[in-house]
Amino acid sequence: MPSKDVIPTAETRQSFASAGGVAIAALGLVALAMLIWIIAFLTGFLFLGLSVLAVMTITAVLLQQRFHATIAPDHQATWIAGLQAATTSLPLFILFLDAPLAQALSQIAPSERRMFHQLGDFGDSAYYLYPLGIVGLILTGLGLWDKTQTVRPACKQIGLYIGFAFSAIALSGIAAIVFKMLIGRARPRVLLTEDWYGIDPIGFTSSYQSFPSGHATTAFTVAFVIAFLWPRLIYPAMTIAASIALCRVVVNAHYLSDVIAGGIVAAVVTSLLRAEFARRGWLFKSNPITPHRPTQISNRALGIFPKP
Repeated sequence: MPSKDVIPTAETRQSFASAGGVAIAALGLVALAMLIWIIAFLTGFLFLGLSVLAVMTITAVLLQQRFHATIAPDHQATWIAGLQAATTSLPLFILFLDAPLAQALSQIAPSERRMFHQLGDFGDSAYYLYPLGIVGLILTGLGLWDKTQTVRPACKQIGLYIGFAFSAIALSGIAAIVFKMLIGRARPRVLLTEDWYGIDPIGFTSSYQSFPSGHATTAFTVAFVIAFLWPRLIYPAMTIAASIALCRVVVNAHYLSDVIAGGIVAAVVTSLLRAEFARRGWLFKSNPITPHRPTQISNRALGIFPKP
């Protein structure tokens, strides 16, 4: 009798996606560790290398615990692969691309950079935190004032949206500031004026707080918030965020690896916050994965390429 093609069930695809994501994350982490150790000893970026490695290790553990409640199972492998690709590219950019790119961009006339300065300013967290905070306080006041319970449910629901956005932007910004101070990477202007390309750990001056980019962190956090709340807007949101982040590179406020690191911080913080909201039953639903033992992994099962 002719053999029939076995069509995997949705449950099987979920298990394949989970296993594929774990495999990609593990391989990416091993490759990242090897690259960072080599670069650390060759370039003097020992503190930076160890810091990134430690952060990525913690991130992998956190993602294993929470990622199933953050991304739909069919898309988990794609998101994890993208995150691992970004983290793996960091040491390569630090070693080969950041300094030459900054020196090349310094040739742009100041008058031609004005537009990029203005666009890059949209990554300032104050543009988002202040309005969200004010609206949140107003909704809280309305909810407390409403004794008839007529507008309180609406205030609560809108407040959850605002709370998610405010918390994501604030927490990712705090994380970026902590990394900036601990790593103490010199900004491109230090390279251009003092011909020095390196780090000064535990730095409290702006000139040595380049990694990661705070503006890029905020821009990508806003994009991830929009993507989680309104998934159909993910592509325009990410495009705008990337444009804002790259403006910081064009004006030599940051290296390219700084803005990529900001995107990673935004992705991790926003994903973990979304998972916590889902656990509490706020705004999102968890996506539990049934633990099956996978027998094979294909591109279709991983969800890396769209289904035909």
